[in-house]
Amino acid sequence: MFENMKAWLMGAVILAVVLFVGLRLIAGSAERPVRQEGLTKLPACPDSPNCVSSVSADSSKSIDPISFKGGATAALARLRETLAMRGGKEVRADGDYLWFEFRTPLLGFTDDVECLLDAEASRIEIRSASRLGHSDLGANRKRVERIRAAYRPSSASM
Repeated sequence: MFENMKAWLMGAVILAVVLFVGLRLIAGSAERPVRQEGLTKLPACPDSPNCVSSVSADSSKSIDPISFKGGATAALARLRETLAMRGGKEVRADGDYLWFEFRTPLLGFTDDVECLLDAEASRIEIRSASRLGHSDLGANRKRVERIRAAYRPSSASM
């Protein structure tokens, strides 16, 4: 009986390792966002509940944009610093557009955060979406709320 238990446990460990490696490979190969020339707003969220966006008309995916005071250049620099301090890796910066990748701690799934600064309205549109899967268990909404918290009046002033 003890030998069967050891064999079963070894099989479970091997299966777990294979699944982990497979999921890591899949996580790195998912489609990434592509900034189109002349982009004036962020892309829409997919049908799955793993995305939030300040430009979404769907109330379950909608989140407030980030408001800022002061100049657009300072706001963008602060946003870049805020995203990096929260574990993001800058992928692209193009004028008023920023794209950062965030990785989930355990399996390394990638979430993309895209931001588009609207200097005239003193706000930053933001979208956070998982590349894979159906549900993110609220991770993207929580991330954006933490980013937005850095711009509240009680935070460092702009």
